Amino acid sequence: MPELPEVETIVADLRPHLVGLTIVRCELSFPTIVRHPEPEVFIDSVVGMRIESVGRRGKYILIGLGEGLLLVVHLGMTGQLRLVDPVAPLENHTHAVFFLDDGKQLRYRDPRRFGRLLLGTQEALIAGRAFPARLGPEPIHGDLTEAEFLLMRSLIEALPYGGSVVLFNTTSNVRPTQFAEWTWQRFVRDESLANLRQEFEPLKEVLRDQRYFDLIAWSEYEELETGKPKPIDVRDIISYLIAFDTAEFSSTTQPLIAYKDKRACLRHFQNHEKRLRKLYQMLPDMLRLWDE
Repeated sequence: MPELPEVETIVADLRPHLVGLTIVRCELSFPTIVRHPEPEVFIDSVVGMRIESVGRRGKYILIGLGEGLLLVVHLGMTGQLRLVDPVAPLENHTHAVFFLDDGKQLRYRDPRRFGRLLLGTQEALIAGRAFPARLGPEPIHGDLTEAEFLLMRSLIEALPYGGSVVLFNTTSNVRPTQFAEWTWQRFVRDESLANLRQEFEPLKEVLRDQRYFDLIAWSEYEELETGKPKPIDVRDIISYLIAFDTAEFSSTTQPLIAYKDKRACLRHFQNHEKRLRKLYQMLPDMLRLWDE
């Protein structure tokens, strides 16, 4: 399967040879390789267009044809996009040939046919659900921020042995924070993700001088120096905050999530942290009552 570095190499190799050329004819031997628009419309629209740019977004090859029109190529598992002389033998599984005005041919070959060709403006392709509306940061061209990189590295280090395999081929599909929410929850509990995102920092500042501070597990698998698990789950502390959240609960609407569901407690905390922050100064007294 061509991965992002291979796609980047293909784009870099093709760019100087394609930009400025015009597509004079297009032949499709396997029309359904075109996913948008209809193959007949695809052929009629692409012929006569001048290639103005060759780029990449994620693993999509983007060939700019002017007026916002994009010829998009996704190689799937076995796709190949090659610029060849017209005398080169036509290999099996060559599904599309673009004839160029300098006499050369741009050929798309795909034995397993998991790839696809698209044509349209980015807006039209997104509206037709042929192209993703959102893509994540580009690791090669500087769109990935340092904060996102550090978050990604921290989450990789938090995964059990072998868990990092889920990161393979994902960098440019979603942002790291989204990927954490969607995929890494298989391996990392919610409170660990929240702690990595520093969502508990205001709580830590309030409780730092309390004698039990070092007993609080802010994420999964935190241990004492003896090797035993830390006895206080941060979600238990959050449940006490929620029990005093009078803006949400009252004598007629009891805070049942504070007693039943730790994950629900954490979600409530994340959704209403600004409001709950007003109770932080009371928290040491709440926990002292709990302790007594």
